[in-house]
Amino acid sequence: MTARARKTSPARRDVTITRELSAPRSRVFQMWTEPGLLAQWWGPQGFTNPACEVDARPGGAIRIHMRAPDGVVHPMRGTFREVAAPERLVFTTVAEDNAGNPLLEGLTTVTFAEHNGGTKLTVQSGATGLAPVAADMLAGMEAGWTQTVERLAAALAQQDSVPPRVVSRDEWLTARKALLAKERELTHAHDRLAAERRALPWVKVEKTYTFDTTGGRRTLGDLFGDKSQLAIYHFMLAPNSDHICDGCAFLADHIDAARMHFEHADLAFAAVSRAPLARIEEVRKRMGWRFTWVSSFGSDFNYDYGVSFTDAQIASGNTGYNYGTTPYANPDLPGTSIFAKDAAGAVFHTYSAYTRGSEQLIGALNWLDLAPKGRNESGVMSWVRLHDEYEQHSAESCCHAAAS
Repeated sequence: MTARARKTSPARRDVTITRELSAPRSRVFQMWTEPGLLAQWWGPQGFTNPACEVDARPGGAIRIHMRAPDGVVHPMRGTFREVAAPERLVFTTVAEDNAGNPLLEGLTTVTFAEHNGGTKLTVQSGATGLAPVAADMLAGMEAGWTQTVERLAAALAQQDSVPPRVVSRDEWLTARKALLAKERELTHAHDRLAAERRALPWVKVEKTYTFDTTGGRRTLGDLFGDKSQLAIYHFMLAPNSDHICDGCAFLADHIDAARMHFEHADLAFAAVSRAPLARIEEVRKRMGWRFTWVSSFGSDFNYDYGVSFTDAQIASGNTGYNYGTTPYANPDLPGTSIFAKDAAGAVFHTYSAYTRGSEQLIGALNWLDLAPKGRNESGVMSWVRLHDEYEQHSAESCCHAAAS
C-alpha cells in the first residue's frame, strides 16, 4: 500500500492512498456501498460504527456515527455525487460535533480498477477545516485513511477465510425457513412493484419512426404485428463498428426461448440498433438468433428513448442516461422499452429501463444467484462472452463496466 499526503494550507490537506486487494472489484465496491459491510471496517483502528446509513446513488445520503476507543462518538454525514458501479465513487463528507456543528468538510474519490485478478483501490481525499479543532483531525488524516484501508483489506480477507457452515438437517431447515419468509416478502414486494409498473401513465408517440427490416421499411406501429403490446430491446450495435456488445448478446441469448411463450400473451418483440441492417443480419445469423431485429439507422428513435447520445452530450459528461442517475458517456448504451397500441392504432410509450433494470430478463443470472458462488465474478459480468467465444477468453467489454 502507498500513501501520499499534501498539506496545501494550514486548514487544508489532501491524501492519496493506493492498495492492491485480492478480492474482485465488484466485491470491494460492495464493501463501500452496503451499510452492513461498510460498518465492519470504516474508520481507524479501534473505531466502531454504531450507526451507518448509506444510500449509494447520486444524491444519496451518508450518515455514520464513529465511536472511538475512548467511547466518544464522532458523527459524520455526506452525499454521493457519483456512483458508477463497480468503477468509481465520489462523495462529500462533513465531520460534526455532537451538537451538529460542522468541523471539517471533505471530498473523496474512490476508484476500483481490475488488477492481476483482484482490485487496485485508489482513495483520493481532500479536506478543509472549519473549526480550530480540525487542525488535529487534518494532522491525522493520512494515518486515519491508511488504517481505514487496512481494515477494509482485513475484512475482505476474513470473508475469504470463512468456510461454509456445515450443520445438521434440522438446523439447515430452521435457517431455510427463515430465508423463505424473506423470499416471500420479496416476492410480494415484487408483485406490488410490477403492479405499479403496469399502472404507470402512458405517453402518446407523436413522431413517426421508421426502421429498416428484412421485409422493407416498417413503422413502430408495424412492429406490433397482431399484438397490442411491444417490447423493444435497445441492442448496442453502432454504425461503423465491428464490436458486438457481449453483455447485450448475453441478454439476447435468452430472448427466443422466452418469445415462444410471451407472444401467446399478446406481447410482440423486436431488437433495435443503429447499425445498418446488413450488419445486424450478419450478427444475428452468426449468433443463431431468430427474433426480429431492425435498424434505426438515420432515425431519432434511439436518441429519443435515451440509449444513444450526441457528441455534445458525451463531451459534457451529462447524457441523462438512466433518467440522469448513471453517469455513463458512450454513443450507445443498452435498455428495454415497452409500447402499447390501442384499437385505433395509436402507439404509446409505457415503460423504459436501463442498466440493471434489464437484468431480470437474464435467466442465467437468476440460476447463478441460487448457487453458493453466486455470479462468481471478478468484476461485473467478468466471465461473460459471446456464446461462440468462451474458449477464446476475449478481453473485458463495455457492458462489464456499465452494469449498475
